Amino acid sequence: MSSSNRTAIPCEAAVYRNDHPVGPMRLPMKDPAAFIKEFNRLYREAGIVIEPIEHSAANCSPGKKC
Repeated sequence: MSSSNRTAIPCEAAVYRNDHPVGPMRLPMKDPAAFIKEFNRLYREAGIVIEPIEHSAANCSPGKKC
């Protein structure tokens, strides 16, 4: 079993294959939008894309209800 040094929070994105969700994904803490853009550029032709989840903790700022 592996562990992470990051606190467990709801996933920030979902991986889709041929328009069907296949799993959750944690995004890098640094520039997640650029990561998604590059991932989708590389893998879209294979039918795999990442879609951000709008109400994730990554999109929340302190004091903002999510």
